[in-house]
Amino acid sequence: MNASDGRIDQIFAEAFKEYGPPFDRTPYFEVESAGLPEIRALLRHALSHQWRAYGERGLIHLDFIHNQSFNALATRSGDHELIAIFSGALQAIYQFWFFFMCDPLAMPYIGDPTKESTERAFAAAIRRGDFHPAALQHPHDETRYVAAQNLALVTCFVLANHEVGHIASCHPHYLQAISPQRGVYEELPAMSKSIRAQKLRQAMELEADEYAGGASFQCRFALKVELRLPSNPVLSDFCPIED
Repeated sequence: MNASDGRIDQIFAEAFKEYGPPFDRTPYFEVESAGLPEIRALLRHALSHQWRAYGERGLIHLDFIHNQSFNALATRSGDHELIAIFSGALQAIYQFWFFFMCDPLAMPYIGDPTKESTERAFAAAIRRGDFHPAALQHPHDETRYVAAQNLALVTCFVLANHEVGHIASCHPHYLQAISPQRGVYEELPAMSKSIRAQKLRQAMELEADEYAGGASFQCRFALKVELRLPSNPVLSDFCPIED
């Protein structure tokens, strides 16, 4: 994003208005999603180190929108390139990894798994898709708690870089070219697709995955911030960010 372009927030809001309000336009984020500003800053920082994340107007503009579904979007508005990540996706990612590390059978070589147990009520809530910050079950062991945080953040990097991959591969541009009404690339489209459309979508998804894999791996060398780590050398395998 060009820093001098003061209209980018309005452009973002207009492009995704059918899906939900932007990050700073609803009190929901202020009350129930502490930490999202920091995650957004890290994701934007990660994008700034990728030359393919720069378009005609500069860096792709990434932000969150308030929508409880698990989804992410990529589009082009004029010559601006935009990525929107649903709040529901962030909540689901963190809820899953926190619950995963509460299972003593999950990654038992990290921390002390004997301190952990899983609650059936939380498992049922996850199956139903009841993703809510107040319903998080946290690991008791500090090492496993930090591992869950790091794994969730890494997942956010992969999700964001996957959307960059769609834009870098001109997928939203192609959709706009064949149909102006299809300019937003939805990760999980609501409508069923024809066989031909399904094959085309699969090819686009694989292309975006390929980009996300390489870009996310490079984050560990490019970013100049550090994840919170306990004194456990095993966790170095799960931390993509180093000084």
